[in-house]
Amino acid sequence: MELLVRLNLLYTVFFCALFISCDDDDYPYADLPSVVLNGFRAEFSDAKDIEFKKTGEHYEVEFEIDQDDAAAMLDSTGTILKERREVSWKDLPSQIQISLDSEFGKEKIEDPEIITVGDKVYYQVQIQQFLMDKKLVYDANGKPDASLEYWD
Repeated sequence: MELLVRLNLLYTVFFCALFISCDDDDYPYADLPSVVLNGFRAEFSDAKDIEFKKTGEHYEVEFEIDQDDAAAMLDSTGTILKERREVSWKDLPSQIQISLDSEFGKEKIEDPEIITVGDKVYYQVQIQQFLMDKKLVYDANGKPDASLEYWD
């Protein structure tokens, strides 16, 4: 009887291990079209901690480059539609620094990022406020730009 219990336990452990090994983590990009993955890798070959997600008809990927947070939006052909990268305060154009510092104070500025859409460059920042953070987008000339939505 004890042998039967041990055999049942052994089978249970074996089948549990088998089912656990059959999860979909073996190939994390299995549902991703290869043209999208190839388009991303061609542009960002040094990316680390890559996470893809489908958003509507496009694919958004978050990743790290040189320990900086970054993201890209690709279409179904693997073409990069836009990208963003974390930058420091000193990397913001001086017009934006002056505007933000005079209106909000430098210490309230969080998460400055550079956004590239085609050949246009934008900058986005979060302003830490009492009840709700404010999110702003600036064009390359340092002027607020409402035509581009803040990219979370």
